[in-house]
Amino acid sequence: MFRPEDHYEQGPCNLADPERVLLATERLRRALAVIDAMPGRRREAFLLHRIDGLSYLEIARTMGIGVKAVEKHLSAAMLELVQKMQADELDE
Repeated sequence: MFRPEDHYEQGPCNLADPERVLLATERLRRALAVIDAMPGRRREAFLLHRIDGLSYLEIARTMGIGVKAVEKHLSAAMLELVQKMQADELDE
């Protein structure tokens, strides 16, 4: 039987810390804005992989493209997301 107390330190829970929740919410909002602004095929491949959990081969079949094209779209999507999120953090 799973018992949370066996897996986590005892003590005050910081999960509901309002400042952490606010920061996480803002970071999620920024990430979604970056994803939303991606070119259509890049965004589609990214969402199929990260949200729907499709494999590269499944994405290729769904989108009617080759696996190498899927790799290219996903690499570009991750690079764009990381760079823009880092740039946003530097602007703060």
